[in-house]
Amino acid sequence: MVTDASRLRPAASEVDRLLSDNSLARDLTGWQPDVSLEDGLRATWQWAAERPAGSGAYAV
Repeated sequence: MVTDASRLRPAASEVDRLLSDNSLARDLTGWQPDVSLEDGLRATWQWAAERPAGSGAYAV
């Protein structure tokens, strides 16, 4: 494995929270999501639940 020291995070710089905002995409292109965050998370959870760990269908 190759590590680039300039891309490593400094000690004690852990990110506690990530926030996303699609308003720029909406403003520039008119894009709107077809699926709500809640529905998307539910569908993703169900998809993963239907594929047993170790099946090779996904990796966590």
